[in-house]
Amino acid sequence: MKTVLPIIGLVLLAGCNHAAPGGDKAQAAAAPAGPHSNAAPGTYTHTDAKGSMITTFMADDKSYTDWVAGAMTERGKWAVENNKTCFHPENGKEYCQSDGPVNKDGSYTVTPDAGAPYIITKT
Repeated sequence: MKTVLPIIGLVLLAGCNHAAPGGDKAQAAAAPAGPHSNAAPGTYTHTDAKGSMITTFMADDKSYTDWVAGAMTERGKWAVENNKTCFHPENGKEYCQSDGPVNKDGSYTVTPDAGAPYIITKT
């Protein structure tokens, strides 16, 4: 009996780590479809409505810079606020966006609070 109880305890404990089949997918599908952020340090590119390619560098210290045709056009701080990626430029009005799921190629759709959605790629 002394050896059976510890074995039963280990079997029960091991069973606690196993989810029901499809549990992770079912939980992900059941998650509310609300705004979320893909914000992380790195380099991102997209083309604006005028056809200009914009490169955004987001740093570990939460600073960012936007570049168009080799010229810096904006700098400031970035943050995740209310599950959205928000930018606080040094000279300008703050703006936020919701990010769609990341595709295999690193691209995703960005939906700004004001303006039309666009596709961005993390390089």
